[in-house]
Amino acid sequence: LFRVNLQPGARELVSATDGTTNSLEGWTTEPRISADGRWIGFRWSRFSSFGLSETLLYLRDSDSRRTLRINDSTVTGPSRPQGERFQISADARVMLFKIQRTDWLLVGRNNEAITLLQRFTAVDAWLGADGRTVLIQRDARSGPEGLSLRRLPSESETLLLSPPRSVIADLQISADGSAICYARREDPTQGGPWQVWVMPTATG
Repeated sequence: LFRVNLQPGARELVSATDGTTNSLEGWTTEPRISADGRWIGFRWSRFSSFGLSETLLYLRDSDSRRTLRINDSTVTGPSRPQGERFQISADARVMLFKIQRTDWLLVGRNNEAITLLQRFTAVDAWLGADGRTVLIQRDARSGPEGLSLRRLPSESETLLLSPPRSVIADLQISADGSAICYARREDPTQGGPWQVWVMPTATG
């Protein structure tokens, strides 16, 4: 995984161990970048003959060239390291990822210290660029069904969409968290057309 500085165009290896240019052995995917281009997040996976053995999440400081481990056992608990749907805020101070089928973690970065902020269950979740807005989608297995909004640091939620018969996809959050946009298919059993909707998060 490389970072490209558009002026003058020099490249930097991001998926590297601290202070070196030695690439991490394994598969590096899901690159994420902060608004100022300083912080680079990525997902690293290692495979054995039995399949996927572990998945680690990292955040690289391009200024100091230090790489921070995000899903450390001190944050996630003693289970085997996993991390999917890795997301970072615009300033890379808040991160969201899934560690189990419906188990999600919100973590915070204070300089180089990573701490657990919140834990919740969901089918899917989206972190806003502002680092304060989280959209949470649930079904009957993971809690009250529907699409809810959470304003950090509060853990209370506002229901935006009750369980619809329609299918929602490609959800996006505005940079300030004031609105969401999504594609919606009214009745998937009938093969209906997709439509794009926008919704203010203040009113639902």
